[in-house]
Amino acid sequence: MDLLDRLADLFGCQYLSDLKLVSLHVSSREIQELMNLDETSYSLEDYTEAASYILNEEKSFSTIKQAKQAIVQALMLK
Repeated sequence: MDLLDRLADLFGCQYLSDLKLVSLHVSSREIQELMNLDETSYSLEDYTEAASYILNEEKSFSTIKQAKQAIVQALMLK
């Protein structure tokens, strides 16, 4: 399962595109689960792709942690 599919599943999205709409349904448990994902399971490129998709703009990160934080911020600000 790729990262975007995993995130869609984590946040209870029926469709991948729903990731752009989930802010009202994000719980602290889900955020913690995202932050606790094993960083060896997905590459920095995977996290960058996910963040870029959710933010709907090309992003670049130096670390997986930065990308995870961007995803969390994007989901909480929607």
